[in-house]
Amino acid sequence: MIAKRKIVYGYPSTEPAPADPYLMAAFNFNEYDLHFNQQGDLSDRQFKDLRERRTYIILFVTLVATFPFILGMTANLGSIYVPLIGFYIVIAIIWLKLVWMYWSRYSNDMYDAPIARVTGDVQLSFESPRRSGTYALTMTINEQHFQLNKPQFLAMKNRDVYTVYYTPNSKYLLSIAHEDA
Repeated sequence: MIAKRKIVYGYPSTEPAPADPYLMAAFNFNEYDLHFNQQGDLSDRQFKDLRERRTYIILFVTLVATFPFILGMTANLGSIYVPLIGFYIVIAIIWLKLVWMYWSRYSNDMYDAPIARVTGDVQLSFESPRRSGTYALTMTINEQHFQLNKPQFLAMKNRDVYTVYYTPNSKYLLSIAHEDA
């Protein structure tokens, strides 16, 4: 049986070490978040962020999955409505699976799973634009891959040593420490 995560509220008893201000701004964490992560815990702010993220993803999946159903119900389909019931049932099953997958992934990160950390040389890369015209910015550290946004990508130095703290199931980046500093 897996022990539930102990939720720690407030601030740690010891003063945290200073963190890189560029990394803190780009990855949206503070020194206390980093200190909690180094101790293997989520800060109360990070716990709330994960809970909100879980809720937003569930709402998004729900809206996307129910759109065809609402569209079909409002249209005057006449005799072709009956065969579409099977299609809507399949969409409902897929929706339930997606909701359960995201709900359990974030819930496990919030309550059960220990915070994961990986330390090593960072390889930053970007893929050229495809049809959408957007670049895929990625960070690879010891064969762990993370998607980054532009400010996060620019705040990092390629081939420097970093310690990355993240949730193991959803791979949500919690904090990052530059080890060469």
